[in-house]
Amino acid sequence: MPRRSVLLVGVPRSGTTWIANALSHCDGATMVSEPDNDLHHVHAMAAKATLGRYPVLRPGDDAPRYAQLFRTAFTETDPDTDRLGERRRALAKKLVAGDDKAVGRVMAEPDGPWPWRLRAARLVTAPLRPGRPATGPRIVKTVHAPLAADWLLDQLRPDAAFVVVRHPANVMGSWRDLGWDLTRFPWPNARMWREDGPPEGNPGPGRPDDWVERGAWHFALLAHALVMAAAAHDLRVIDHEDVLADPAGSLAELAEHLGLAWTDEATTWVGERDQPGEGYDIHRVAANEQGRWRERLTPAELAVVADVVGRFPLLRQRWELAPHSS
Repeated sequence: MPRRSVLLVGVPRSGTTWIANALSHCDGATMVSEPDNDLHHVHAMAAKATLGRYPVLRPGDDAPRYAQLFRTAFTETDPDTDRLGERRRALAKKLVAGDDKAVGRVMAEPDGPWPWRLRAARLVTAPLRPGRPATGPRIVKTVHAPLAADWLLDQLRPDAAFVVVRHPANVMGSWRDLGWDLTRFPWPNARMWREDGPPEGNPGPGRPDDWVERGAWHFALLAHALVMAAAAHDLRVIDHEDVLADPAGSLAELAEHLGLAWTDEATTWVGERDQPGEGYDIHRVAANEQGRWRERLTPAELAVVADVVGRFPLLRQRWELAPHSS
């Protein structure tokens, strides 16, 4: 582990990339983004081959290769000690190249049939090996581990950790803008519904047909798992909207809480991001983002979200979900 290991687990499209990048400008800090992203890293696909895109894990479960993804992310890779592994991963990348849809399918249903190219890539991919200890603080962020957050924290025991959430209407609006169909979620996983679902009104295993209802459940299950893990490990829950009023000041205070040294460079970086942007770009005008949730969904859609999110006691009073006035 580095001198300061920080784990960030968040809901997809909740501002985690922006927050993690800002913290990476603290004194001596570096960032590793989504070491478990199966679409970006073939070794992540191989490590999650039996777990799926959003692993559902609890303390005591056995998933050593998945844990190794994160242990390695907290170290500095030494190519001289892992040349054979790099060659095997390069071969696997060629086998997987251009087949994101197939990767998405097998990650959604890992027990289903795997195309031969992906099976071969899975077999030849060498597990990552931890390298040299990082010389300074290392921030590792993931948006695919909310349903395994409790397990991951128990496995890694980082020096510091926190979780990031955002208003569900803003999250779902971003998902829709990017064209996400939300089919890669572990909808058939009975354990997820049993352990992460609400105490009442649980629809059980299965993917809702309506996109808005699907998005509401997708969001609520992830956010609830994160808030539960934060409570179990006494972690801070950062809401993206709460940071917008004073981004640099709020993030500097967060850095202090995490044991990181905020810098003038970090303040400058945050200020330079305060301009128009869209899609996966992390430029945004903070003042325009405040209250934007009211414009992202219709009143009828907000009512669906309010119904689903309201079934989770820990989420029920966290966000305003009243439709905007006409």
